[in-house]
Amino acid sequence: MSALGELLSPAGLMPVKAGGVNAPQAKEAAGAKLEPGAAIAVPLVTGDADYSAVGTVTDVLDGRVLALGHSFYAEGEAEFPMGPAYVHTVVPTLMRSFKLTSPLNITGTLNRDEQTGVAGRIGPKPQMIPMTVNVEWKNDRRKQTYRYKLCRHRYLTPILARYLIYDAAWGWRELPTYHTVRYSMAIDFGKLGKYSASNVSSDSDVYWVLSDLGRPIAALLNNPYGKPPKITKIDVRMTIDSGDITARLLEVKLDGLTYRPGETLTGEVTLRLFRKPRTTLPVRFKLPEDLPEGSYTLQVCNWSQALRRLQSEMPHRFDPRTPEQLLAAVRRTVQMRGNVLYLRLAVKKGSGLAVDKRELPDLPDSRARIIAQADNLDTRNFSRAIVQKMPTDYVLSGSAGAAFKVVKRPKETLIRKQGK
Repeated sequence: MSALGELLSPAGLMPVKAGGVNAPQAKEAAGAKLEPGAAIAVPLVTGDADYSAVGTVTDVLDGRVLALGHSFYAEGEAEFPMGPAYVHTVVPTLMRSFKLTSPLNITGTLNRDEQTGVAGRIGPKPQMIPMTVNVEWKNDRRKQTYRYKLCRHRYLTPILARYLIYDAAWGWRELPTYHTVRYSMAIDFGKLGKYSASNVSSDSDVYWVLSDLGRPIAALLNNPYGKPPKITKIDVRMTIDSGDITARLLEVKLDGLTYRPGETLTGEVTLRLFRKPRTTLPVRFKLPEDLPEGSYTLQVCNWSQALRRLQSEMPHRFDPRTPEQLLAAVRRTVQMRGNVLYLRLAVKKGSGLAVDKRELPDLPDSRARIIAQADNLDTRNFSRAIVQKMPTDYVLSGSAGAAFKVVKRPKETLIRKQGK
């Protein structure tokens, strides 16, 4: 509850625990309806979890319900389910009195949210977002499936979706002290398209899952480029195992200092493991046949460092102008995996100018100067890097680099360590 409270407090909401309606109470409330002075529930989540905002009905006029006497978010147009609620008791306090309540059945749609109150109509029910969360506990082979329905709201939907992940993982037991979480997810944004992500984290709770799920929902529902998409479905799968498989990248060493174009760099990276001795992994990197002579640095890094470098090299790919481009940019941020070692070599070939989203690589200097002199707001330089990936058994962090030279016809015999 404290975690949910932190998420909801900026909106002035305070979560409280309440029980469900038992058989005698259900019989008592069988004929409950929305009427002046009655309790009104605004279900935010239904299904295997029940989160509802509860207030008081002000008046009912020809099927039109006025309630609360204050705003919910004061955003005008709204789309929340509504229905009567059962009040178990009132908890009076000097600072903030509240009611312990349970929602009953949904009987209509709350469609206006104004400063002086909220309004809705009894009858048609609003569409909610179906969300399924599958959790597998590897140690005892236990599987749990949770099915929810979420309200549609630009602020509440991403918050509640994230919290439901947290609740599914922690609701019945705590994660192992040292743990690894493998996960995948899919979000259907209707006509806009689909989003998917999968990754593995270790010793990070379920925060990676929360980030990969909440980020696209919040970004697209609050995007400034077009109408928010209609989310039609959310599916999440998590496998929780014991053990810490984190590894810190300490250094990379190459077997040689000079290479010819087209050769393969060989060497090893040193990793610091959790409560285990340091270990090394062999690395190989194929150089292009047409790589110019000169000095280079092979960078090896984890996913977050690789993403930062890509954003620095290709800034125009992460600067959206439409909802479609925003979805594409968010997809790019989740393409990289925590258990992959990224080997990157910055090269000049393929670099150039980007005019808006159109890339113009390998432009002659004269043409590049002409375009640059046009002083177009959406013209910017971009660079490229050759990227090769190496899957590992660890969730990696850190980065390192190793310098080398490329010479087409070395004057001296090239020496490789270990006879390579």
